[in-house]
Amino acid sequence: MATKLLASSTASGSLRSLWRNLDYMLLLSGQTISGFGTQASQLAFPLLMLALTHSPVQASIISGLRLVPYIILGLPAGAWVDRVDRKRLMIFCDIMRALALGSIPFAYSIGHLTPIQLHVTSLIEGSLYVFLLMLRHPVCRMLWRKSKCRLHWGKIKLLMPHPGHLVPPLVACSSA
Repeated sequence: MATKLLASSTASGSLRSLWRNLDYMLLLSGQTISGFGTQASQLAFPLLMLALTHSPVQASIISGLRLVPYIILGLPAGAWVDRVDRKRLMIFCDIMRALALGSIPFAYSIGHLTPIQLHVTSLIEGSLYVFLLMLRHPVCRMLWRKSKCRLHWGKIKLLMPHPGHLVPPLVACSSA
């Protein structure tokens, strides 16, 4: 069952009630972790392909492969997420993305990392991320009344640290 957010008439009361809402905190933490993974993979895939193949063309191809799922799955994913259990689908997509991305360091550690695996992993991760993007607004509507959905989603975007600002320096420090 979806939890209704207790709306307060003041902005500080509304913000305070958000911090006490378990569903909101789970959504915020999940979106933050997912955002870090997405930003890290967007930066790391081309760099890893370049290190593996020494080919800028291959690095460009893997960057372009991340856009293919958006083009192919955008509309069908939007229609499909309206017909399934959104919470389970969101959890499933994030777990599968983590497993797909986790296969890369595992394959590297046993010495079997190939460009094909990077391409397939990029497509899998990108496809699952399309579903997560399509789930954002329906999940928001599940948590809050329609009139408050934009307000609270704006608070999530404002309060959530943007991984795009943190991931590139972390990757640069780890590769040095």
